[in-house]
This record gives sequence, structure tokens and C-alpha cells, in this order.
Amino acid sequence: MCQQITFYPLRSISAGLEESINKLIIAGYKPNLIIIPPELSYSSDLLSSENYSSAYEGQVNPLSGLGYYRNIPITTFYTKNLQNQLIVTRFNTAFDLEIFEDSSLYYNRLHLHIRELSNEEIDTEYAKNRTKWLKDEKDFELTEEDAKARVATSLILEIWSRARFIIKDTDAISVAIINTTKT
Repeated sequence: MCQQITFYPLRSISAGLEESINKLIIAGYKPNLIIIPPELSYSSDLLSSENYSSAYEGQVNPLSGLGYYRNIPITTFYTKNLQNQLIVTRFNTAFDLEIFEDSSLYYNRLHLHIRELSNEEIDTEYAKNRTKWLKDEKDFELTEEDAKARVATSLILEIWSRARFIIKDTDAISVAIINTTKT
């Protein structure tokens, strides 16, 4: 895949980002995106770094709200292929995005499924947090029947789209693999 892979021990996210950013700059690319898996995105190593900021020039990161590292926006998305990896890239140079389209999808791209909760799901949700459901928004006490009726008005939203990234230029990508196992 990418030729610029570096291994960093024990959750050194900042070191991984620094090395990856510097490799791209030396190779002649100005990094414009950092991709971090969700399980690493709120690491104290990242958030306490002097190079991390929650906003850049007063603007919240429009991609994800995760902030910036050295003024480069950080985003995250879940994929089994990105576990323990930080990707620093000149995105538009490195990738093409191919979005799956089908006429049965909303706007030909978005799978959208909305459904009511089953009785079993209502009971499970109620049991998980009885205290929450037994009071309404104005902090009034509810009966169990009314509380379960509130749960029953909930909906399950399933929203997703399918896409794949096609790598155009491996030199515009730097990946750091973070060792999250404790020794």
C-alpha cells in the first residue's frame, strides 16, 4: 500500500503525527488532512499536545469537529482497516473517492432506514437507564407505563453510504502504526 510506514510504540500519537507530517513535507507535499480511528481520536496524548487545537483561526473543524494538529484538520471514521493507524495525507493528490450509487438509495447514494423499536428493544432500552426514562424533560416523575411509552416513541435510524478510496499517489500518504498494547 503506502511506502512510508513507521511504527511507534505505546500510544505515541503525537510522535506518529510529527514523523508523518515531516515525511510528507520533505517529500514536497503540504499535508491537508489527518485521519485517526475513533478509538484514538480522544487520546490525552493528542489532546494535550501543544500542536493540537480545537479550532483554527476561530473556525471549528468542518469535517468532524475534532480539531487540528499543526493547523491540519483531523477527521475520523470507522473502518476495520484503520485500527491503530494514523494517516497524514495531501488528500486530493493522494486519493480519488468513488461513491457507490444505486437508484434504490436516497439521492442515489444514501441508505436510509427508519423503524420503530420492537417491544423487546423498548424493554431493553428502558432497563438500561430507568432513571433517565422515569423523568420527562421538565423533570416530572412518570409512571413505568408512561416512561415505556416515551421509549416507544423513539426511532432507530440506520444511515450509511458506501465508498472506496482509490490511491493515486502513495508518496502523498504517510501512515504511522500506533502500538496500543501495554507491555
